[in-house]
Amino acid sequence: MPSFFDNIIGTFSDFLSRIGAITGTPNTFYHRLLTVHILEMEDVLFHLDSAVMMPATPQGSSSSDGTGDDATDAGTQQQQNQVSGLAALAICFKQFEFDPNKRLLIAGHTDTSGQAKMNFELSAQRAQNIQFLLEGDREQWATISEKRHRIEDYQQIMKFIKLSTRWGWDCDPIQVDNTWGDNTKGATERFIAAYNNWVLAGLAPAGSLQLPPDVFNRIKNSGTHKWPIEMWRAVYDIYNDEIAANLGVTRDNMGRYRSLLAFADDLKKMVACGESFPLDNAGRDNYKSQLNRRVEILFFDQAEIPVLNCPTQTNAIHTPAECPLWHKWHFSAVYIDPNDLNAVAYH
Repeated sequence: MPSFFDNIIGTFSDFLSRIGAITGTPNTFYHRLLTVHILEMEDVLFHLDSAVMMPATPQGSSSSDGTGDDATDAGTQQQQNQVSGLAALAICFKQFEFDPNKRLLIAGHTDTSGQAKMNFELSAQRAQNIQFLLEGDREQWATISEKRHRIEDYQQIMKFIKLSTRWGWDCDPIQVDNTWGDNTKGATERFIAAYNNWVLAGLAPAGSLQLPPDVFNRIKNSGTHKWPIEMWRAVYDIYNDEIAANLGVTRDNMGRYRSLLAFADDLKKMVACGESFPLDNAGRDNYKSQLNRRVEILFFDQAEIPVLNCPTQTNAIHTPAECPLWHKWHFSAVYIDPNDLNAVAYH
């Protein structure tokens, strides 16, 4: 692993390669921390070992893990928790409405429970889950969600839909307990019926199909009771409408917002940080923490995009000294105000 000084030399050499330096005479360089704006979507997002973004703050047994006592900025954390996962994505689109020259990078994180390699994989899936929602990629989002979800994920999604004034479907599983019980069975059946009625009424997105007649029995008879990909396509349709509603537009207007998205690197739209940079109880291994299961959406000025030469090894955690994002000499963080969702852009 490179040492701290190796990274400083490497960073400085990279810097010199970009500018002209006169040999044989003193050259003066001034170091200035660049600003990165962060939309921090911490424990509004994920259950333990799940890559499915929750529509609002997670409930269930794995959502009480960790205390958050060691969070670096409790005030920021409290403010960020005022925003649900779907509203936070709407805020992300707003940033490009405010400044089209911003460039986006998604960073996925996990807690420190489990092995490092597994956590790098999980953090990548979480970041991709956010990426595909932002980009409007229904099939990729459904694929990731089917691959890495828990019963408590769809329990909470159904409860959110029941309690929402926009939906109100009769699909409340009563408890978010990660258990396939009678209430969850009934809620799943009613969700399927309500979604199919939505499609039949012509209210669903163009091209949406009714859920197949055998889908409930497939869920009931499987050993894990996981939802198949058709169910996650249906959830995507609901999520997409919710993001549009948070922006105050219809789903047909989402194309305009998505056309504003611009990434720091089109070949590397997200980075997987695994368990490398925890906020809660940093340095404590094998620690389950809802606070550390997070995705951060980073916004850079177009002229200040970092070189994303992230470490490639995934068998051990990464350190700030070897990371282009979390090195303390690289960036100064400014946290995005959740109230931006209600702001109006003027150009």
